[in-house]
Amino acid sequence: MRYRPVGKTATVVSALSFALCEDGLKRGPADWTNLIFAALEQGINCFEVLSHSPAIAEGLARALTSVERELLFVGW
Repeated sequence: MRYRPVGKTATVVSALSFALCEDGLKRGPADWTNLIFAALEQGINCFEVLSHSPAIAEGLARALTSVERELLFVGW
């Protein structure tokens, strides 16, 4: 895992991003939520949504409701 400090408070921000895109498998919102939680637990806080999948959007919304917004980056 690679981290870099950012800002005056030296908040730690992951230098890695996680791409969320459909991979041909039938994944529901709960599957995406679990995957995003696993990424968060590993220190990932930058997510790139590369799909128009409603399941990804719902899974991302479920997972991110428990995280402080200023600690995350989401690209759509």
